[in-house]
Formats: sequence, structure tokens, C-alpha cells
Amino acid sequence: MAALEIDQRERNPEWDAWVATAPGGHHLQTSGWANVKALAGWRAIRLLLRSGGDIVGGCQMLVRDLPLSRRIAYVPRGPLVPTGSPALLDELLEAMRTTAAEQRVLLMKVQPPVDRQDMPAQLQERGFVPSELHTAPGASVVVELGDRDDEALLKGMRSTARRHVRNAIKRGATVRVGGVDDLGVLQELLEATARRQGFDPYPAAYYERLWDAFGTTGQARLMIVEHEGTPMSAGLWIAFGDTVLYKIGAWGGGSVPGTNELMHYTAMCWARAQGFLFYDFEGIPVDVAKTILDGGPAPTNGVPFFKLGFGGEPVVFPGTHDIYFGRVLGAAVRRIAPRAERSRKVVHRIAGRAAA
Repeated sequence: MAALEIDQRERNPEWDAWVATAPGGHHLQTSGWANVKALAGWRAIRLLLRSGGDIVGGCQMLVRDLPLSRRIAYVPRGPLVPTGSPALLDELLEAMRTTAAEQRVLLMKVQPPVDRQDMPAQLQERGFVPSELHTAPGASVVVELGDRDDEALLKGMRSTARRHVRNAIKRGATVRVGGVDDLGVLQELLEATARRQGFDPYPAAYYERLWDAFGTTGQARLMIVEHEGTPMSAGLWIAFGDTVLYKIGAWGGGSVPGTNELMHYTAMCWARAQGFLFYDFEGIPVDVAKTILDGGPAPTNGVPFFKLGFGGEPVVFPGTHDIYFGRVLGAAVRRIAPRAERSRKVVHRIAGRAAA
């Protein structure tokens, strides 16, 4: 058996470094991400399995208080154990269940790593049930960068997307790399996008935390598209493992079309030049991805249509699974949760997406 270590420190560089090299490792499992989520009331409990002093498996569980001294917990893109190690997975799942019970957790949500399509079946064998509420995107569009040069990446895009990139450049749009002082530019563009599309943006403090967690380590990249000195589009990416992930983007409107396409194309070229293998658009509806993968029609408009225009393929990730605790309250939550999860407000509240 591996030795279990419980870690609740604010930052754990050793764990973060291990996650970055572990198969399926994701920034959502890092202590940096836990610090971002602390803004919305979450705290991290990391369960580390060691053999000979080295980490061989583990997970970061995020826990948040509920009324009546109860809690909810979730494990995004975890637990992390080598494929083909059922005994190690059993040890970790048992430690997760024990820790959740000790923390008076009513509901624990687990969404496996992106490369572990085998794990849902193993979770169900151990008492977990499929959930409708994902703790991270359930599907996405991923561009395989490989060794293609900039022109090859451009040719792999939809013809209209290529045309928009070229038109934006022809009209004089330029892309620059931003820093912490440019987070206000991103926030202004996000607020303009929110007003136009009718949603509530994250508060500025969220992006400040995100930058503190990943920008100071060189893992976050901010790009701003400008025209004659005026910001038109902006985006924030997280580079982790072999993937660059598009975290958030915004468009302020304006008369120069194609600035969003130019922004993504520039980010893809940078990611490929840095040696990353994949560019992840982080999120399209699961039903859209499944329809395409089953041979059905692709969307002809909207966000999924835009993201699919860059030469990527839809990918469906392993789904979230739940486990309930408590003979009375746990059973009540199990009955209520499937209906409550259909509410956008409830989903955002559980996920901690509301402003802190």
C-alpha cells in the first residue's frame, strides 16, 4: 500500500510539478487553481499517495461550506493515478470517501481526467452515480498542433475563418502580449461583451487571482488585439502539460471584423512554436460534440460553430459522477440534486461561479 499524506497548505509546488507531468494532469488540480477558487469560498484538501517518498497518485478535493455545518466537495479532472492501477485507485477513492465523511460532506462530485475514459465505469462500480452537472467542461474542441507551421495551421481553418484573419491583418489589426497591468483591458472588454450578450462577468478580482496563480509562473498568457491603439479583442490562456487552454475571451465590438479569429490564430501559432501539442477551446455543449462524433450535422452558427472553424475536432471528456453521504440529508440531496442541477443559478452557485 502507498502512504497517504493529507495536505491543506495554500500552495504546494511539489504537487503542482507532479500534476504537470502526470498523465491527464490538468491545471484544475493545482494548488494555484485552488487559490483562485478560494475567492468563491472553496478550500483545498489534497490527498497524496507516496511510495518511497515520491508522489505516485493523488487528488485535490475542493470543499465549500453549506448551511447546517455541512459541505459540498468536488474533484475536477481527478483523481490522478496511472492507468492500469486499480489497487492504487481503490486506495485513493477510499481516502477520498473517508476524508469527505470526516468533513461532513453531503455531496462529492468527481470528474475524471480527460484521458481516463475507463474511470467512469470504475467509479460506478464503487458507488458513484452519473451526474448532469459537470465540474469542468464535458466536451470541447481541440486542435492538434503537431509540427505544422503557421501557414499549415491557417490552411487547416475553415475558409471563412482564414478570410477573417487575413482581413483583420489587412485592416491593420495587431496582436500584442499583455501583462498584469493589462488585466483591466480584459475586464473592460468582458464587461462590454456581458452587456451585449446578457450575462454576469466574473469580478476583476477573479482574473487577478488567476494571474497571480499562473501568470507569475509563466503559465498564463494574455493577448490583446488592437486597431489604431484601441483594444478590440482580448483573451487569456493557461499553458499546462502538453496543452494550451483558452480560458476566457472578449470582444468589445467595433468596425474591424476578424479580430477574434486573428487572436486565436496568433495564440495557436505561439502554442505550436513553444512545443505544445494541443490547443483546447475549453467547452462546447456535450450534445453538440456527440452529434458530430456520431456523424450528425455540425452547428451552423453560435459559439460551437466559431470554435470548430479553427481545424479542431470535438472531444467528449469523461462525465462527472456523484457520491452522497448521510443517511437522511444525503438521501434528500440525492433526490433533489438532479432537478436542482437543471437551474443555471443553482449550477453557478454549486460551482462557485458567483462573485465572492
